[in-house]
Amino acid sequence: MKSLLRELTIHDYGLPSYSLITRVRYMACCKKGCTVYIDRNDRKNLNIEITDDSGSLQVSLRPLRRALEVRQEAIQDSQEYRLSFSRESILQFVEEVHDQNTIHREAPYVVPGLMILESLWQQFGETSQYSTVDVQYYSPTLADDRIQIQVLDDNRRIEAYAGSILLFVAQFDK
Repeated sequence: MKSLLRELTIHDYGLPSYSLITRVRYMACCKKGCTVYIDRNDRKNLNIEITDDSGSLQVSLRPLRRALEVRQEAIQDSQEYRLSFSRESILQFVEEVHDQNTIHREAPYVVPGLMILESLWQQFGETSQYSTVDVQYYSPTLADDRIQIQVLDDNRRIEAYAGSILLFVAQFDK
C-alpha cells in the first residue's frame, strides 16, 4: 500500500499543494504496472485513482482557498481508546511517502488521511475476508488523540471518535 501512497506524493501531477483529503478507497487487487488517472471535472474535488501491483487507491482531494482551522490540542480524555498516532510515527510516515505538507510536519501534527487508511487496513482489513476499505473523513485527527472505535454492522463499519468529535467512518466490503 505504501507504494500507492508514495506515488501520490512523490510525482508532480499538478495537484494543488494545499488540499484536504475528504475520502479514500483502497482495493486489494493485483494489476501489473502502475497507472494514474486524475479526474478534474468535479467542481469541488479532484478525484485520483492510482493502481499498481499492491492494489488500487482512490483519493478525493478538496483544494482549499484558505488555511484549514484545526484544533490545537489532542483529545486525551478517554481511558478506553483503540487507536492513537504519535508525532514521531506521523513524521516517519510522511518521510517514507515524501509528503511535504506542513500540516503533518508542524504542531499540532495532523495525521495524514492515508496513514489512517493504512492503519485501518492493517488492523481490520488485511487479515479479514474484505478486499476493500472506504474511509470518509469528517474532522482532522491530531497526534496523540485517543481515538475510540465503534465497530458496527457485523464488523463492516467503523466509526472513530476523539471525545465527542466524529473523526472518520470506514466501511469494509468484499
